[in-house]
Amino acid sequence: MDKTKEQLQHSRPIDVHVWSDHPEAHRFVDEIWLKDFSSVFDFTGVGKRPRASPKSQLKVLLLDLYVAWLTDPDLLIAIGKSQRYYKAKSRYNELHISYVIVQVLNHAIDCGYIEEKLGYQLDTGFGHVTRIWPTSKLIKYFQGSNFSLVDIKHNPEREVIILNPSKIKASTDEVTLVDAKLESEEAIRRSSRKPVEYDDDDYVQIPEMRRNLRAYNGLLDNTFVDICSLDEPEVLIEIIKKGVKTIQRVSIGQHNKFVRRIFYRADWSLGGRFHGGWWQQVGSGYRKDIFINDKPTIEQDYSGLHVSLAYGLEKIQPPSDPYVVEQVFDLDAMFQRDVIKQLVLTAINAKTLKATFSAFRSSQKKGSPPKKYKDKQLQVLLDAFIESNQSIRGYLCSDFGVKLMAIDGRITNRIINHFTAQQIPILSVHDSYITQDEYTEELNGVMNDAIAEEIGFRVNIKSEGISYNHYLHFRGQGGSNYNDYYDMLSSIPKHELTKGYKGRLDQFKLKLENANN
Repeated sequence: MDKTKEQLQHSRPIDVHVWSDHPEAHRFVDEIWLKDFSSVFDFTGVGKRPRASPKSQLKVLLLDLYVAWLTDPDLLIAIGKSQRYYKAKSRYNELHISYVIVQVLNHAIDCGYIEEKLGYQLDTGFGHVTRIWPTSKLIKYFQGSNFSLVDIKHNPEREVIILNPSKIKASTDEVTLVDAKLESEEAIRRSSRKPVEYDDDDYVQIPEMRRNLRAYNGLLDNTFVDICSLDEPEVLIEIIKKGVKTIQRVSIGQHNKFVRRIFYRADWSLGGRFHGGWWQQVGSGYRKDIFINDKPTIEQDYSGLHVSLAYGLEKIQPPSDPYVVEQVFDLDAMFQRDVIKQLVLTAINAKTLKATFSAFRSSQKKGSPPKKYKDKQLQVLLDAFIESNQSIRGYLCSDFGVKLMAIDGRITNRIINHFTAQQIPILSVHDSYITQDEYTEELNGVMNDAIAEEIGFRVNIKSEGISYNHYLHFRGQGGSNYNDYYDMLSSIPKHELTKGYKGRLDQFKLKLENANN
């Protein structure tokens, strides 16, 4: 079946780390292997054996197609068919996937299990790697398989410390999402497509970072994280790519919780942020309904973190809200603050003033007023910020953002390690953190301590909502009247638990029960 250019673009790279030990997964792969593959891929004779058997590589291929089909039946898989894409001895390839997977793929296509559209075909104008998708024949096997996304995981030996090449930009200006906190998995996958090989002794902290992050991923693997208000486990979000709004589908599933730490530009002193987990891909409107182990959560974030870090590096106490400046162009105060915030954060990550203005406009919605701002207008807005924040003007348009990301990466590392040591699940969205509401006060204290240890100052911390424990703490202080108590109690979020959410929770509990048995 032919695919349109738009359909071919609706894809993601193959995930060579996907795995499952579920008996149904073994049965599903065994049936196809014995029927059409075992007699063809027989390595019992002479010749060099691949480190990963053809059968295990077929399993990875089928499982990832199954994951894509379950999460989004229209989602295609992008896979390189050249030998340069495969390095079986790479630290980023713990399953030792080799070029054999391409041979297995070609045979699967010949047998009618998979369809493909070859990349780099000039007559179509389509210049990307090959796209593949399951045929109706393979989908029948999918439909007859009695295992789900909760039974699919990543190999526990998957590398969690990633070093990106120097030619890749740390920022993701090309893809700007409507919610400033959202992470584009497309951009992250693109930036880490060919990570740099390294030795553990290249940077003394690598082994400890890996142990800590694997412990954290192990905790997440045994933690139920979901959005209680969703009947179907997916979220459609808007992204703006080169000024054009498109829709991205995010799978809210237990298979999509893996977190890695990425360093930028082949430099261990740059970046080190924590990437991964579906909660980094959805907006704050959805995050307020996140439940961890069937308990409501509260999100807290640092106010103006990167500006605050710049102040800290100058040994100056950060202001409470650096984005509030004198009125410019007769703009609404909140609208002006939002525009200046976006502009300043862009300037911190840009190398030049020209690049700042270009990237800012590119990130705005088509037809919005900021999209039409000229350089002179943006200069006036930026000058208004500089006038009120003279001490950190040197951090703008100087490509300093990647260095500040290294600091916020270390802050997040402190916070995650604190809670992981206590086996308390916590979710990070770069400068904000989500915990079960019973740990709200503890998180606030840990966040204050973590940033003080890094820059010597504390900054404002905002809470997205009020937890019941916060309400009880407030009442315990005494001295307020009934109306204060009532207003606070009425501000506690009310959550609707959908039938779909309850079903996913029961399925996860069953998985843990079976694992324990």
